[in-house]
Amino acid sequence: MKKKPTASTASASVSTKAATAELSGIYALLDKHFAANYNRYTWFFTLFTLLMALGMFQGKMSIGNDDAMYLVAGNRMGHDIVNNPYTFNAPLYIMVLALLTSVFGLNVLLMKLFSLLCFVGSVPLFFKAFKDKVPPTLVMAGMLLFSTNWLLLEYASYTYTESFFILLFAWLFFRYARHLDLEKSEPFGRKIILSLVLLAFITLLLSTTRNVAAVLVILLVFLFFIRKKFKEGLVYGLAYGVFIGLRELIFGLIWDGGLNQYKGQGSRILYKDYYNDAAGKEDLAGLFERFQVNSQYYTERFLETLGFIEPYSTLKQGVYGAAAFILGALLLAGLYMALRRKNLMLQFTAFFTLAMLGASFVALQTSWAQHRLIAVYTPLIAITCLYFMYELSRRSKVNFMQVFVLLFVVIIAGSSFISSIKDVSSNIPEAVANLKGDKYRGYTPDWVNFLKASEWCAQNLPKDALVASRKEPMSYIYSGGHTFFPVYRIPSDTLTGKALQDADQLVAYFRNIPTGAYKGKQVDYFILAELRLDLKRKIPGRFINTVHNSLFPIEQKYPGCLVKMHEEGRDEKATVVKLDYNLIDKLRQQQNNTANVSAQ
Repeated sequence: MKKKPTASTASASVSTKAATAELSGIYALLDKHFAANYNRYTWFFTLFTLLMALGMFQGKMSIGNDDAMYLVAGNRMGHDIVNNPYTFNAPLYIMVLALLTSVFGLNVLLMKLFSLLCFVGSVPLFFKAFKDKVPPTLVMAGMLLFSTNWLLLEYASYTYTESFFILLFAWLFFRYARHLDLEKSEPFGRKIILSLVLLAFITLLLSTTRNVAAVLVILLVFLFFIRKKFKEGLVYGLAYGVFIGLRELIFGLIWDGGLNQYKGQGSRILYKDYYNDAAGKEDLAGLFERFQVNSQYYTERFLETLGFIEPYSTLKQGVYGAAAFILGALLLAGLYMALRRKNLMLQFTAFFTLAMLGASFVALQTSWAQHRLIAVYTPLIAITCLYFMYELSRRSKVNFMQVFVLLFVVIIAGSSFISSIKDVSSNIPEAVANLKGDKYRGYTPDWVNFLKASEWCAQNLPKDALVASRKEPMSYIYSGGHTFFPVYRIPSDTLTGKALQDADQLVAYFRNIPTGAYKGKQVDYFILAELRLDLKRKIPGRFINTVHNSLFPIEQKYPGCLVKMHEEGRDEKATVVKLDYNLIDKLRQQQNNTANVSAQ
């Protein structure tokens, strides 16, 4: 017996037919074809994305450090949740890793596979979310750019938060689409309320995964209110508030004083320099300037992910202002068209994209400008921008705009696909070597020496020896779990926030760490690595020298206090040194005696 269509299905079907009837030319043919074969394309893109992500599988950890940091934090929390709270940023992903590591141990391969599955799992959710609500041609265009994007495919198997975050907001899109269907078929009641509660729960997960996602709460309430769905907006807001209360209650039961996810990065949003408190805080004009600079930087990064610019190019302030303006104008134009056409799903897509990008451009330091922070929105940016051009030209049989839009998408996707295939061909031998046990394959010599020095520390120094490392999470993972002390910046005065330059103050700092998880401990060893500042090439004398600069005043005042313990490599070497506190005390006493004699 043939199943009777529901009111929502019938409504969607009617609206789709009506939209198709208005179309002519290329768009009509494509929309008709894609709509008739939508499920097939859903699973084709899911399988295609899986194969591409496997081809780009990263057997090693990223040198970006954050993915290693997340994994280390998750492992520590998994082994001792009470004494290892995570407050550097939003903690949900770390908690998921903690659950996995508590069951499977620090299994890097398994964590990477989990990340890859999250990335691939987002594809069918996006397709289901947009079905019968977004022109099929635009859905295919957005997902084509998503599944061929070399950067997203590379990050799919890293342990950054990106794959997990994409899965969550794909789920939000899917549930929002289902809620729109419910609004058409159901009066306000139990089903609508349950749908709103689920939306609030997913929003909670998102905001506990990435701090800037907190803007989504305001966005969803706003979207309900502008449609005069006041009861829905209030129920959603109330449900989110209840979930926040429950979350804080649970956190308070586990950790004394709760868990403030804004204590780390979130508390430093207003600082002009994340690493230098002495620079002060931004005023309103400063935040506007940050937004302006970030919009240019992230537009440049976005163009890199699309293949217009060579990957990992040096950022050029002021060069891509026009490109940022055009991208912003297209996003706003897409939003305008969605409002004009009363397409609720595209309104949500455009508002979501603008809200997340806007919040990111205000919150993020301009010195960070990482590709991954904008690349995650690739399909949403594409669909929003293309929708404006699609609507402008859809009624003509064939015109320049239709041809331009389609060629534009095909060229970008083709270029990105070719780049990804090239990366796949070079990546597979490296990934296979990594999986077979060659954990250093694929790293440049500076990183190989640094990681080998970290491993040497674990094998040759006392187990309780605290070793300072510029990339502490990477040292932890490649040493098999030895304890390292992170030195991300020159130690600063706890009162003024200014970097310490006095040798005795620096000695006192390393001899008795004043704050944090290592409070009261002594740092005995240091890894002096020569990690490249330029990822593409070695520049003689140019490397990350934070640890070197921290020790320079000490060595200058107390010559011979740094004792070489081990050295890895001849070029771009990594040296393990011991800070001889006894010699410092002896030399200090001699200096004091000499000063007293001179004074007499």
